[in-house]
Amino acid sequence: MRVQLNKRQVETYQPQERPYEVRDAQVRGLILRVQPSGNKAWIVSWAHGKRRTIGPTTAIPLDLARAQATHSIAEYLQSGLPG
Repeated sequence: MRVQLNKRQVETYQPQERPYEVRDAQVRGLILRVQPSGNKAWIVSWAHGKRRTIGPTTAIPLDLARAQATHSIAEYLQSGLPG
């Protein structure tokens, strides 16, 4: 599911029985992952099956997660792998 994420929305996503992911509509490749424990983390995906965790939503705000995701994707496009 692709959603125009904002700070309030990120806070309202509740844990479910299984982990789930919400993709940001603004930055392609930015994913919010919600764990059954209630932990939420930012993930960047730059190619099919290629991804890494940016960090928890409690430590990294949405704007910074978008910037880091954009930077990682740009590195992939230039060199083949993000640093």
